Amino acid sequence: MTFQQLQYFLEVHRTGSVTKAAKNLYVSYPSVSVAIANIEKELGIVLFSRGPKGLSLTEQGKQVLEYANTITQAYMQMNDLRQEGRRAIRINAGDYETIATAFAKLIEEYGTDYNTDIMMTTCNSDDSFRLLVTGEIAVSILAYMSYNVDNIEHRIKRDGLESEDLIRIPLAVCLGKKHRLYNAQHLTAQDLRGETAMVSYSKSLPWHTVFRLTEPKRILRVSSPNARRELARRGLAYYVCFMPPKAERERSDRRFIPLEDIHYRVTAVTNPQRAKEPEVVRFLELLKEQIAIDYPDL
Repeated sequence: MTFQQLQYFLEVHRTGSVTKAAKNLYVSYPSVSVAIANIEKELGIVLFSRGPKGLSLTEQGKQVLEYANTITQAYMQMNDLRQEGRRAIRINAGDYETIATAFAKLIEEYGTDYNTDIMMTTCNSDDSFRLLVTGEIAVSILAYMSYNVDNIEHRIKRDGLESEDLIRIPLAVCLGKKHRLYNAQHLTAQDLRGETAMVSYSKSLPWHTVFRLTEPKRILRVSSPNARRELARRGLAYYVCFMPPKAERERSDRRFIPLEDIHYRVTAVTNPQRAKEPEVVRFLELLKEQIAIDYPDL
């Protein structure tokens, strides 16, 4: 039995599905299925039973789960002792200015510690949950839409993680001075119906949901940020984005108007089985301070 097989087993348990586990782990269905079969063959037991809601652990499977969690926790602890005491601290977050500024301030304070590797990476929520559970990520800053709150909270609870809400940031409509809605104070999905919208090829925003609410008459797919800005300036189309920091809004020649009833919730997620390093504690302090600076009006 290998550690990788145990990770496959844990992911099947978390998702209740071999198919979902394989997708989350970026491996083929047979790889996960064979791993489960090999564990069962080696131990001479059945790990899962199939029900209307998917796979669930048998009584013997629950015993294996306890051992697998113990082994995973030991792996997390050993991972902190790599390279003769050299520590690796990985922070996961999206590419947002506020988070980047807080991370830069953290490096200013701790950058001279050559025994510690502090990394900033970006991955999707499924990967961040998996890496938090295995201890490969120290903290993940999740930004997710208001209508997805229940799903994220369920994942956090199911995986035994802890969370702290940091701020709720509106989804903003970016408009140039020539656009007919430029002087609006607030906008609703109804106000945007029949307008031309822009979208990048990025998957950072749930475009299908936003456009299902706003029903644009036309969608322009523009991958270049400069092209999107120019189209917005000329009033030819709008785009929807994460509300920028106040300073950026004030120096911009475009307006960012809140889209009512739709916002981002920004949450810090950690694994309570992993002790918070002082660098992580400090990063969260710096991030809260930077949020207060960038969004004093929220």
